[in-house]
Amino acid sequence: IYSLNKHFFNQTLLSTKYIYSTKYSWFIIPDSIFNKERIYDKYGANLRKFTFRFPDNPADTNHLLFLNQLTDTFNFYKFLSSENMHYAKDAQYSITSSERLLKQQLVEEFIGDIYSDVLFEKNVFYYKANIQDRRLGMHTIAHRAHESYELEFIAIPVKKSFKYYLPRFNGLKYFPDELPFYYEGAFCALFPKNTKAASKKEDVQNLKFITTPISTYNENIRTENAAFKINIDSSIVHATIKENLNGQFSTLLRHYYNKDCIDSTVKVQYFKKCTDKPRSGNQFIKLSSQSKTFPFKASYICSENIPISKDKIDLSNWFSFLFTENDFKNKITQDYYLDFTYTDTYNFLLEFNKPVTITNIEELNSSLSNEYFEISSIISKQSETKYLFAVITKAKQYVLPQQKSTLLMEYVKQLDKLNSLNIKLSY
Repeated sequence: IYSLNKHFFNQTLLSTKYIYSTKYSWFIIPDSIFNKERIYDKYGANLRKFTFRFPDNPADTNHLLFLNQLTDTFNFYKFLSSENMHYAKDAQYSITSSERLLKQQLVEEFIGDIYSDVLFEKNVFYYKANIQDRRLGMHTIAHRAHESYELEFIAIPVKKSFKYYLPRFNGLKYFPDELPFYYEGAFCALFPKNTKAASKKEDVQNLKFITTPISTYNENIRTENAAFKINIDSSIVHATIKENLNGQFSTLLRHYYNKDCIDSTVKVQYFKKCTDKPRSGNQFIKLSSQSKTFPFKASYICSENIPISKDKIDLSNWFSFLFTENDFKNKITQDYYLDFTYTDTYNFLLEFNKPVTITNIEELNSSLSNEYFEISSIISKQSETKYLFAVITKAKQYVLPQQKSTLLMEYVKQLDKLNSLNIKLSY
């Protein structure tokens, strides 16, 4: 009945009017974005108390400063999933989504409405970006996907491009313009919001279609620089590590390092810290620097102690490679799509407390290079007590044709070999 009444109500309005309806059946009917009627109910009053925290800045013509501040604020708020709301309790029913804003809380079910209402209050023109998870398929101009496979976020026009805001999707804390890999390079439909209504039907703005940006292997970079101080007498390695995460490595992994909610829709192989080396103890992790702009660099200072044997250093699972041969038990029978292209780099400085010789240097040096993948590992002697072991791996193209699948298997086998090496020692 509500939907039917809403339809007839829409038909009675003048063509110069534009309807804003809320989840709570209130209709706000503006003549334009700058001349609107407001409903001064409890919800609206709480909403305006919140928006007054963000004073208008005449220099902020694109509202980017305001949206960045809003994102920082919401990233600080407590996220309440719908499963944890316990709606059977009357006390939960009595608190609206705008009241929770004042309590520094975000309810998952109402996030879209909150963003929409806040931007409406602040007279911000924006596009609602409708996109599909790239792992499930893509939109076409001819039709939309099923709603269950779609997501909507905010796109702000900036010159000839857009800036994206993904509001606490599944509770994750994304920075402005940051998209997880499955929304990068995807076909996207843009619906204009908070815009002056057209006086004639043919003047209505056309739906825009765009493709979101996609990061490259020169931008998705993980670099692990580690100094391993090795006491031969006690057979203990003390590791001091600086972990640098850029691009998608930061988007996925910094939540794990920060002990926040992680993206449970991606494979578990991503979630390995530099301190998760086998048998390690006394792990320590501290965020040292962070950038909120692309490529969203996050750096961590870490340390751990690792026991070793007298005659070798077992490097098994010291690397956090994204692929293992175990992932490909079945033959690849179609084109293979990587989650994202990347560069994964490890620099291990081995510093012994007495002169030592590594007897299997040739086994530690290897290389692989083709148009899709690269691997380079080399160990070099720095002094009588120091060696540098450097490993670089690259996945350079997003799509691997089925007929090139042997290149992937060669790459994966080489990764497994590196991740099971032993450094043999002689005194």
